[in-house]
Parts: sequence; structure tokens; C-alpha cells
Amino acid sequence: MNLDPAKRLALRALSRMGDQPMPADALRDSIRIIHPQLTAGDADRAVRDLEADGYIAGTHVDLVGILWSLTPKGASKANQL
Repeated sequence: MNLDPAKRLALRALSRMGDQPMPADALRDSIRIIHPQLTAGDADRAVRDLEADGYIAGTHVDLVGILWSLTPKGASKANQL
């Protein structure tokens, strides 16, 4: 799978978290810091696409929102980047 820059950044950001999940807002912001021309919607779309493709998984936590983490497939892909 050929990943666009936003998806690559999301995988790298989550990989750097190790076993800790990342809040959705922090993940979106980490993408937009490197690519400020992307809208929040662009960043969210990249994250949703990664989830749909099985690279990341989200868990909803009350008062926090969605926490994202890599799946084994996503960790493997992140290691290739």
C-alpha cells in the first residue's frame, strides 16, 4: 500500500508512542504541525483511512475521547517507514 504523507506521519507518531495510545487531538495536531496546509478534516480522514485499512485502532474513553494505537499490521508498516 502506498501511503500519503499524512498517513505516514500518523503511523510514525503512533510508533513513537510505544505501547501508549495517543489522543485523537494530539494525533491530528502532530500531522498538521508537519503539514500545516492540511485541514483538520484532511488529518481526520487520513486517520479514518488507516483505521479502515487495519493499521490503527481507536478506543473511546469517557472524558478523553478516542485514543489511537497501532495494530500489529500498523506496527509492521511503521517499522518499514
